[in-house]
Amino acid sequence: MAIITYFYPVSSVGTPPSKAAVFGHNKVIASIVPELYDSAIVVTHNMQIPAADLAAGFPEVEILPLSLLGSFELAPSFISSRTENTVVFTVSDPASSVDKQFLATITRPQSKFK
Repeated sequence: MAIITYFYPVSSVGTPPSKAAVFGHNKVIASIVPELYDSAIVVTHNMQIPAADLAAGFPEVEILPLSLLGSFELAPSFISSRTENTVVFTVSDPASSVDKQFLATITRPQSKFK
């Protein structure tokens, strides 16, 4: 199971932000370290994204490779689904993704009308 460390809006290892903690914020930032044979990694954001925004491609997800062992190689992964409270990353080559840490910034749409 991947090690997920949440940095914003809360700071914790493995425990996602609650709905109350996310209220008033438009992003969740988490570091993900895949472990051997992780084929799917679920990152919980609890932002209650409406179905219309999901259909429009939200939340936006930015992935940044991090250097854990002196290499900036990104785990071979892609976003396979978005739900109102989660983003699922599918790892295409689980055996080669070990310890290839990346930072995910999940941002919900925000405007003065939402």
